[in-house]
Amino acid sequence: MTNKKPLRQALKNMLKQNSLTEQQISQLQDIGHSSFSLRIWFTQRQHLIMLTSLVAGMALFLLVLNGYWFSGGNLDIQQRIALEVTANHLKIKNLDIETSSMNEVRNFFEGLDFPPYLSTRISARNLKLLGGRYCTLQGVIALQLRLQSPSGDIVTYYQSLYGSEHFGNTPDVGQGDRPSVIYKRGLEITIWKEGDVVSVLAEVARQANQLGAIGETH
Repeated sequence: MTNKKPLRQALKNMLKQNSLTEQQISQLQDIGHSSFSLRIWFTQRQHLIMLTSLVAGMALFLLVLNGYWFSGGNLDIQQRIALEVTANHLKIKNLDIETSSMNEVRNFFEGLDFPPYLSTRISARNLKLLGGRYCTLQGVIALQLRLQSPSGDIVTYYQSLYGSEHFGNTPDVGQGDRPSVIYKRGLEITIWKEGDVVSVLAEVARQANQLGAIGETH
């Protein structure tokens, strides 16, 4: 605490002409100390209010983010997958291997964390395997198989190792879930999960009224 004597003497010297009494000088000192204490109190209170507001804001953000993930967030992931697959399907690139044999595909793509296979949803259809190439899906290494329908349309089939951080809550057909179907730029994009593998199928929309439909999900 500052010594009162120097301050008292300074006040005496500066204000001698006004003939302040000892009592008035003491009152001035008390006012100064009270004002300083009040400023400290207000500053501490402002900091407390700011901290409380910051904590409340962060809590609200986490609540909103949590709700987003479990409601619309997962839908947005599937929309992003559909957009990425649509771009890959429309921009045909050279195959890493041209073959009609899945055994040759499995032997060739040894860099994958899973053995490539044709889902029963595909093998039951009369599609001809043309070959495959490495690609990515949501930043994860993936396989693109290129097939051809009896009418000559190109069908692309993607497989990647499932991870919830990349693919969200993908419908699991093994658990009885129905695959998600999204329409983009005249294509029908089907997304599902079998075991530990995410599968995406891109083909020309089979229903005329769905050609060009954007973002419809069933």
